[in-house]
Amino acid sequence: MNKFVNLGMISFAGILILGGLSGCGMVERIVNHNDTFSEREVVTAFPSYHKNTVENVTFKTEVKIPSDFKPEELVNATVKMKLPDMETVKKQFEEKLAGKKIKEEFNDPPTHESPFPYYSVLTEDIYSFSISRGVAYRTPLASYLYNTLVYDEQGNLPEEYRRVEEIEGMPKETVLLEAEEDMKGIGYPMDGEISCFALPHTLLEEKESWLSRDGSDESGSYKESWTKDDDMWYFLMRQTHQGLPVYHQYVYPDCNDQNAPIRIAYSRRGLESLEVDYYFEFEKQEEPLYLAVFDKIAETAAGKYNDLLTDAEYIVTKATLYQAVVQENSKEYRVTPAWLLDIEENTQETSYYFTMLIDAVTGEEIIS
Repeated sequence: MNKFVNLGMISFAGILILGGLSGCGMVERIVNHNDTFSEREVVTAFPSYHKNTVENVTFKTEVKIPSDFKPEELVNATVKMKLPDMETVKKQFEEKLAGKKIKEEFNDPPTHESPFPYYSVLTEDIYSFSISRGVAYRTPLASYLYNTLVYDEQGNLPEEYRRVEEIEGMPKETVLLEAEEDMKGIGYPMDGEISCFALPHTLLEEKESWLSRDGSDESGSYKESWTKDDDMWYFLMRQTHQGLPVYHQYVYPDCNDQNAPIRIAYSRRGLESLEVDYYFEFEKQEEPLYLAVFDKIAETAAGKYNDLLTDAEYIVTKATLYQAVVQENSKEYRVTPAWLLDIEENTQETSYYFTMLIDAVTGEEIIS
């Protein structure tokens, strides 16, 4: 699993410092068609921290890049959404649903409004299974699980869900291998960043919460009892491409735990929940990509918010480099390296938090 680190300034033979905190890189000489030469900046490193103020926009920005990312090896790529093979996935789950009484079943073809076929089953004992753009499978215990996961303001599971590192009699490596086999069985490799959460039944019982829409506690919905058989491993996986995590701009904000594209849970009984959505296949091309210096990214952000007719002040607190998959139309996508900026807007009354996505090659904002 890639670990994010802050890359500091680097200086050695053949490297040109591009100025300030913008980053550093090499200058590549290009032979033009008329035998003249031109030069192009090839950025190979970025600052760990960017500090600057441009009118109403202040940069106190932590810059986050995976430790093994190599910008000089970036090339263009094509991308398409991986759709599940209906019959393959059905066959994988036949045994789990065998002998169960079907309460509801749908088998709908694609339509103009919904371009993906849809198959869904709900059993009398509350097992659910569906296939469309992705795959979803849940046992009755899964419904309780998702009412025990309390996310923080950023949509991530807080530290208390990470305190336990092992579950007796359920080695993480063994359960993870089972998860990889189940995913392989439906045609999806688990080859990205994997986060692992050990969730003992005592923690799940403590965290279980059922609230109605008006905020009142629905006491009748609580699990009657939690036992050792309910101990769980919960795995989250995000795809990576060319050393960078994949970000899906239109699934906001996909970079958190709550919206990870692959989520799988196993108890001592076996698979309890599997959810796969927005999984992509990438194919590298030969054309190299050259990242813009970070000053250009900051210039785009400052220009946008200084042009607003407001007295608000803006602070850019974090910039994370991703491979952003951008939807062009209902079935076509493109992928480009992009910076996701975390921004704080402060007014006299309150503060707001939002993000901005900027193409790391062109320096232009990506707007859905």
